Amino acid sequence: LQLLQSLRLVSRNVTWSPKTWRNMWVGGTAMFVQTGDVLDRGLEGQRMLKFLWALQDEQPASIILFIGNHEAMLLTREYKYSNSGPSFADKCTYTLDPAGCQAQRSAWRTYTCTDPLGGPAHLDGCVDRAWSGDGLMGRQLLERMRTGQLKMAHLVAGTIFVHAGVTLGALRRLAEAGARPDNYIEVMNALALRAISERRHGDFLLTAEGDGLGAPSKDGPAWTRDFALEDEEQCEGVFDVLKVLGARRMVKGHDPTVKSGTRAIGEAKTLCNGTLFLTDTFMSEGYTGDRKTSEHNLMAGETSTEGDDRRFVYPMRRRNTCSGPL
Repeated sequence: LQLLQSLRLVSRNVTWSPKTWRNMWVGGTAMFVQTGDVLDRGLEGQRMLKFLWALQDEQPASIILFIGNHEAMLLTREYKYSNSGPSFADKCTYTLDPAGCQAQRSAWRTYTCTDPLGGPAHLDGCVDRAWSGDGLMGRQLLERMRTGQLKMAHLVAGTIFVHAGVTLGALRRLAEAGARPDNYIEVMNALALRAISERRHGDFLLTAEGDGLGAPSKDGPAWTRDFALEDEEQCEGVFDVLKVLGARRMVKGHDPTVKSGTRAIGEAKTLCNGTLFLTDTFMSEGYTGDRKTSEHNLMAGETSTEGDDRRFVYPMRRRNTCSGPL
């Protein structure tokens, strides 16, 4: 919310209270693209997603949202086997008494879930119920995928937007499913919707596992790590994907830019001669651990729908720092 208000896309009258979620958009004809991983970023993942959905309902033509690997983990229930899924406090928001749930500090007690289907449940049961196809969160997600408001990938103005990346391997899999170069992205989104609707949680579009043998996903658009670092092989892959799709650049999140081994630097980067944008700057307090660092890392990539102008904007830094043309 702070980022969107700093960018003058959302009214300053809006707060985290749903009572203020009306007449929010002040961004005119701008388009806001959020590349996924809204969840598992602290204590309010569910409310953040509901806020973005409310903003999208108000301005559907201007807001495009994506499925990241953390949303995928909720859908496939792989979060139960990950140390980066919802925190205990975040899980408690799926009960009618979050404060009481946190005081109990027990995942194995039964709680009254916010999604009432089936009565009380253990804490993970409340989360699973909400994210099932019949649950409040799952139903909304599926409906937004059907209407094209929530996507795995999106191609507009020569730019591919995706959470983790579109690989040549993913395009080959889509071709095997009958896709053509002119509709790869459309088919990817349709197959992701089908996999979620049919609960095919092992589909490469959703799962963290690559080939069913326990290997990490190389081709999942919400999971691949193939574009985390710049090297010749990676860039050749980017160039080939862009050529097949008729695009000029790929914009992704998922992989924070790092230095000194694995330490995140809070800066967006362009790689592969300006064709690959890494935009995960570690903005969440759930990762940085303090508000000041998170505010420093707040970033938006700006571009027009025509031409090659683009820049990274850091609105909370002194003098509203911009990276300038890239």
